[in-house]
Amino acid sequence: MNTQKRFSQLFKLSAGKVQVAFGLAKRIGSLDGVRLMAAASTEATFVVAITRLVKGSVIRNKIRRRIKAIVREGIKEFGPLPNNTWLCVIYPAAVRRSYQELKMLLHRSLWQPKNNG
Repeated sequence: MNTQKRFSQLFKLSAGKVQVAFGLAKRIGSLDGVRLMAAASTEATFVVAITRLVKGSVIRNKIRRRIKAIVREGIKEFGPLPNNTWLCVIYPAAVRRSYQELKMLLHRSLWQPKNNG
């Protein structure tokens, strides 16, 4: 149960801190419809920002759940997220991406640098 609460805390960040992170973040990976950015931080936080161009709450919630599930899988497989504020910006083209394409981008971008360094 503690693990569940800890996982959900990864996705909570105040609006002010999100704005600051967007200003400082650097792109670390992208795929048509998805841009992954990182800003230095003392703790791991993962923000899913879906642009208003993605229409329909059902579609926005579906893509948000997909991203969270991929992050959860990655944590189970590779361990905790490295300390950064991670920003995953979603555009309409992301809706057409398969689960495997999104998983490959996120896992490679989030954990691969840790494994190489």
